Amino acid sequence: MSSLRDELRNRNPALSRETEQLVARATPNLWHTYGTFPAGTRHTPEHTEMVEKLAGWLLPETIVAALTDDELALLIQACHFHDLGMAGTEADNLTVESRDQVRREHAISIGDRILAHWREFGFQNETAADVLALICKGHRPRREDGVATWSNLPETRILGPERSVRIRLVSALIYAADELHIGEDRAPRREEEFNEITSAESRRHWRRHQAVQGPTVANTHLVFEGTVDCPRFELDLRKSLSKAFSAVLELNAEVARAGIDKVVNPIRFVWNRKKMWMLIVARVCSDLQPRAIDAIVESVLAEF
Repeated sequence: MSSLRDELRNRNPALSRETEQLVARATPNLWHTYGTFPAGTRHTPEHTEMVEKLAGWLLPETIVAALTDDELALLIQACHFHDLGMAGTEADNLTVESRDQVRREHAISIGDRILAHWREFGFQNETAADVLALICKGHRPRREDGVATWSNLPETRILGPERSVRIRLVSALIYAADELHIGEDRAPRREEEFNEITSAESRRHWRRHQAVQGPTVANTHLVFEGTVDCPRFELDLRKSLSKAFSAVLELNAEVARAGIDKVVNPIRFVWNRKKMWMLIVARVCSDLQPRAIDAIVESVLAEF
């Protein structure tokens, strides 16, 4: 499975070089997200690199082939620009309220930042910057009846002669790839301890990430593994995961609306419940009454 950058390099070397230069100028700014959100999970280059990988793993060759060169380039660029709005100023860092405002508005503010500094970032013209700004805005889509929609964005934009971009489609792609970064590498335990994170809400958020490993790619499936130690935590984790997996369904709907008769690669989630089974067995057998193995299993499953 080739990466998105390999695909773009093979198709259009000039556009590939331009994309590499844009990504290289965006990346250093991402380190400033640590200052704005010291208790937050990663929005650093490690995150954006993984989002790019996830986008590549998520898309089968048939969908990649259906993307134009410009759409492919903008998807790669959006992977690395979409969270730049999380890098706040000194004033943004003064209070919890101001940091929360940065988080809420980052999908809009990055568009403003791209347009204000398009020459410094290295865009060929303001139109190219505006198109990427729209796509970055779309990584936090509007919701109607709880379902993501990109109807507030233009369906297409034109970059030049015979160069049009399906804005809603590329926005849905970056949205799903971003939401799928759910693993432990987004919130390492060692980093949590080093940062001395004490907020109960932040710790819950970090624990959810730390419970998930992956993904790996097996027979085109993206495979995740989740480790849980009690039923209550599994329920909490399932609620958290539902957002990421719903994003994939919403992406498939947008792919269909774009006229592509394919779906993204499937996702499989494997549960590791060893600790939880041991906990329930101890509870079931705590009365010290003799039981056959089959009876213990039946009682444990009933408890679960």
